[in-house]
Amino acid sequence: WQAMEVGTVVQEEMKFRGAEFAVKVELAERLLIVEISDVVTADQWRGEFDPAC
Repeated sequence: WQAMEVGTVVQEEMKFRGAEFAVKVELAERLLIVEISDVVTADQWRGEFDPAC
């Protein structure tokens, strides 16, 4: 396990329950951003997480 630095972006495609998704995780200044996209339908989910909450 290695800590992420601010500005780091990690993206990977993976299968989950038979469907393919693109998963992106980004570390901003005071925010963890997670984006998930269905590769076939282009449906997207996005969450922003503040460590203070």
